[in-house]
Amino acid sequence: MQFLDLIVPDDAEFRRLALAIHGERVDLQRAFPANSAAFARWLLVHGPLEYPDRLGRWSLPVPPVDLRRTACGGSDASDHLRTGLDDAEAIFDLTRTFVDAPVDSGLRVLDFGCACGRLVRWLPRALPNSRISGCDVRVAAVDWCQQNLVGDFRPNGVEPPLPFADHSFDLVVSLSVFTHLTRESNARWIAELVRVTKPNGRLLLSMLGTFALFVIQRQPETQRFFEVSAEQARDYARRLASEHWLIHPTSPHYVAGLGGVEPGYGQVFNDETFVRTAWASLVEIVGVVPAGLGLFQDFYMLRPKQR
Repeated sequence: MQFLDLIVPDDAEFRRLALAIHGERVDLQRAFPANSAAFARWLLVHGPLEYPDRLGRWSLPVPPVDLRRTACGGSDASDHLRTGLDDAEAIFDLTRTFVDAPVDSGLRVLDFGCACGRLVRWLPRALPNSRISGCDVRVAAVDWCQQNLVGDFRPNGVEPPLPFADHSFDLVVSLSVFTHLTRESNARWIAELVRVTKPNGRLLLSMLGTFALFVIQRQPETQRFFEVSAEQARDYARRLASEHWLIHPTSPHYVAGLGGVEPGYGQVFNDETFVRTAWASLVEIVGVVPAGLGLFQDFYMLRPKQR
């Protein structure tokens, strides 16, 4: 099945209300046909926000703004839902491509760095019969997930170990986490994720690479967000070709606002050579999708090395 076939509620009352809303709004009629995938996405993202009384019962709660603000995807509620939906679709497609087991075979999945559930809220629908877990250093976000989403959510420290047994998961997903870890922390956490992944399992990580630096060079708003100037981004892109890994320090004020992250938190850029060499004893690359996450970060699908 396609991703949206799994995500959109298979309910006659939902379909009736969706068609009624489409018929009431000229702007929606002009934007997309009633039975289109684009309208289905609108229903999933904007529907419960604009029509909570009519469509809210088919949607999980949205976390409060103070939790959304400390996670990727933006603090706006619609951005939180939209980016999470987009990323869940990417993970669904990558799982079907690079994981040996079918997506409906009852996978055990861990979202490492789940924050307030931007991604993990969609995974029980996108991966049928799966068992979802999530962990994060931000205890308030983990508590909110445990109370409002489907899955097993636990806090973790800024240092390993994770509160899970060896070889617990078929798939470990980590988006926008290794993009901030120091070199030393990076090594500790990849080893820990390998520990909790089954020998024939997969690790799906997102990382910032040369493409992201190219985007930063061209977009002033992205420069402000990353606290990286266009000149610095050009310099980093040149250096990355020979150094393969580098970190741009983040201001203490920004780090303090995130709550609970490690003191050396920064913006980390690396290339495929780094993954193949620094992690050579732990993982092997199954697939690389440049700019696969939001047309910005690179996806790496990894497999634990057999020992």
